[in-house]
Amino acid sequence: MSDIKEELLRDKDFIKGIVTEIARDKSMRALLLQSVIKEVATKDDLRDLKEYIDARINDIYRYIGTLESSINARIDSLDKRIDSLDKRITTLESSMNARIDGLRWMMMIFFTVFSIILSILTFFVSTLISQ
Repeated sequence: MSDIKEELLRDKDFIKGIVTEIARDKSMRALLLQSVIKEVATKDDLRDLKEYIDARINDIYRYIGTLESSINARIDSLDKRIDSLDKRITTLESSMNARIDGLRWMMMIFFTVFSIILSILTFFVSTLISQ
């Protein structure tokens, strides 16, 4: 039995004849369409699917918007922290420059006093040697 079935299924002319007869017979067409229609999507099915997809896309856009706002807030926070660090560095630079300038003045005064003391000692030593 299966040999006959396989042989008939291989015969293209036989299959064309069956398809032609199904297309001509109203009841056979209806039967074929009823069996196929279960797997066919209707316009309502497609509309529902489109609404579902549109809703999911809108959800994604809202989520992206939330992420973007969060990222922008973090960037703003980091900008403020960087500005604060910039001000602290500038303050430290000014403080260090003031201390260095003070140290320069102290060194100049020290060397001036040292050279005066050295000049006085040189004078006394030369006076003692010449006596």
